[in-house]
Amino acid sequence: VTSGVAPVVPATYGAVDLRPLAGGSSGGNGAAGGAGAGGGGIQIVTGGVFTMAQGSYINVGGGGGNFGGDSTQNAGGGGTGGSILIEATSVSLSGILAANGGGGGAGGGGAATSGGDSTPNTTAAPGGANTGAPQSAGGAGGAASAIDGLGGGDLATYSAGGGGGGTGRIRVNTVAGNVSFATATLSPTAGILTDGGTDVDGGTSSCVTQGIVRAAG
Repeated sequence: VTSGVAPVVPATYGAVDLRPLAGGSSGGNGAAGGAGAGGGGIQIVTGGVFTMAQGSYINVGGGGGNFGGDSTQNAGGGGTGGSILIEATSVSLSGILAANGGGGGAGGGGAATSGGDSTPNTTAAPGGANTGAPQSAGGAGGAASAIDGLGGGDLATYSAGGGGGGTGRIRVNTVAGNVSFATATLSPTAGILTDGGTDVDGGTSSCVTQGIVRAAG
């Protein structure tokens, strides 16, 4: 956010099937505060069963943006989540797959704080705060079903807060092309369809998808 003008939400980028594999992008640099780094991209391939036990996690979340200074020294935005690609004969998931966005830093100078780094759960990374200029707080990062990060605030005569980063993507490919996420924790979460079913093939949300492992060659 610069001079109180809300930015246009950018178009979704990257292929749904994560070919090629792409990490997240950094947030926008503020005039005083640096941006949060984008999350990485990770691909795990096995010819057998891939298992994640309860309590385990893979985290490719974005980093938090730094706080801003006074006047027009705006804060940095949070980085977007990265990508997780798992390919195996079959998959058993009871752990956590997280690709959340980082929180944006607070503007206003003085008591401003940086945005939070994303964490391996469904909780949004908090935006930075400023007790002296609460209207210039940073935006929270995307997480769970809220895939877009929130915009930062902007108080007149103070610098603006940075926006939070959006979520990344999760993709699981197996021989059967059918994975149960019932015992796993996903963030972003799969979209919920109007019939009550879970969407993991695009539709209302292309952030969590599944497919069939390609034959060699």
